[in-house]
Amino acid sequence: SAYDNLIENNNKRIKILEQMAENLYKEWFVRFRFPGHESTPLENGIPKGWKEEKLSAVFEIKYGKDHKNIEEGLIPIFGSGGIMRYGNKALCSEESVLIPRKGSLNNVMYYKGDFWTVDTMFYTKMKIKHCAKYTYFTLSKVDLVGLNSGASIPSMTTDILYHLKMIVPDESTLIAFDKQIDLLFAEKDRLELQNQNLIKQRDLLLPRLMSGKLAV
Repeated sequence: SAYDNLIENNNKRIKILEQMAENLYKEWFVRFRFPGHESTPLENGIPKGWKEEKLSAVFEIKYGKDHKNIEEGLIPIFGSGGIMRYGNKALCSEESVLIPRKGSLNNVMYYKGDFWTVDTMFYTKMKIKHCAKYTYFTLSKVDLVGLNSGASIPSMTTDILYHLKMIVPDESTLIAFDKQIDLLFAEKDRLELQNQNLIKQRDLLLPRLMSGKLAV
């Protein structure tokens, strides 16, 4: 129960961090209350210096690959539902937005570090610096299910994604947002790693408790 309490407490803190990041995004890019907004005029409904771009100008889409021959390891392997398992090889080692190709189309994810995606999941290589986290939050607001191209299984195509448009802020605003969000994401990653270790320790101790080998 002590392990479970720690895990539950960490999960609550993770939710708070996620909400803080979400609120910051809305404040800056929905309400346009970003640093310096008082002196930034609007042009065509968006702050001066910001642009509307197709996603093809923001990132390059890459296909995931089969993971069956990858041995067990510490590198997360993502499917459209989230982390499927951990392997010993990385398909990408960069900051990336992960977009489902089949299945749970609205389950857009962000990851920084070594990872692998299976063939039901796209990953992206950013063309604009400091834009990955902003792109993740922006795409999370898009109803990708409504753009479904599949008949029986919900499906997404590169053509559909590349023709979507989004507002891209100026570089200084992207850098400032990236720095603030990075602090929240780093703390979230630390808590998630701590939970993984707590779960492993708990699951190692539980059989010994049940068998009486470990005294309470």
